[in-house]
Amino acid sequence: MQSPDNSGGITRISERSVSRIVEAATLSVPGSVRVDGGLAGRSYPRFDVEVDDTAGTASVEAFIAVSWPSPVTSVAESVRAAIKDWIIGLCGLRPVAVNVVTGPVVSNHRRVTQASIDAAPVSPVVTPIRTRNRVRIQTPQVRRSLTELRPVSVSRNPARPKEVISPHVAPAAQLTKIQTAPEQPLKEIKVNELPETQDVKVRSKLPEVPVTVPKPAPLKPVKAPKQDIPLKRISYPRDHRPVPVRIQSRIPRRKIVIKKGGH
Repeated sequence: MQSPDNSGGITRISERSVSRIVEAATLSVPGSVRVDGGLAGRSYPRFDVEVDDTAGTASVEAFIAVSWPSPVTSVAESVRAAIKDWIIGLCGLRPVAVNVVTGPVVSNHRRVTQASIDAAPVSPVVTPIRTRNRVRIQTPQVRRSLTELRPVSVSRNPARPKEVISPHVAPAAQLTKIQTAPEQPLKEIKVNELPETQDVKVRSKLPEVPVTVPKPAPLKPVKAPKQDIPLKRISYPRDHRPVPVRIQSRIPRRKIVIKKGGH
């Protein structure tokens, strides 16, 4: 978008800035409310804004939430009119398309009437910003151009060089002679000779001794008596009750200390 003062610069308004202005215009209409959708839901109002810097136009698609009871159609029409006026008045852009989609209807204890919608201002209330000292930048004007170069004269007597004063350096400190201990003669180290190895005699292989195993004894048949032993009836008293058994309490463990070298 060309700057208003025709200075040759370009003024660009980002889509994020236009979205903020559109949000303020939407919430300025009675009956348009804000809904926080949290992590899983959708928040209202939300907008899709596209700005064409070359043509100086903007298109908006608004998704709004409306309170109830209220005239929903009138709220949507007032939101569309407010968005157009705010974009023209605050951004200097030409709205080519403004679409308003009504989403959830939120219950509200306060009723919104058509009279309250008509009484609300549609155009934005702009507060002028005042500055203390406004500096006006002027373009510099060139009175005359230098076409001829003037010669520059240099003196033939060169300037005398300044006397160079060498810095004072302190005399170097005398080195102190370092005395070392006299060199000690090397001593011969004697190593004991290793004892001679002795042969180890191993006994000859012992002769194998045969092992005899007795033959397995034959199996003998087992005979059982053919007569069946008659069963005996066992009787027990019906009023027999179990006798409780008492178990002694658990004996606590004792620490056993074993002394070294003891039995």
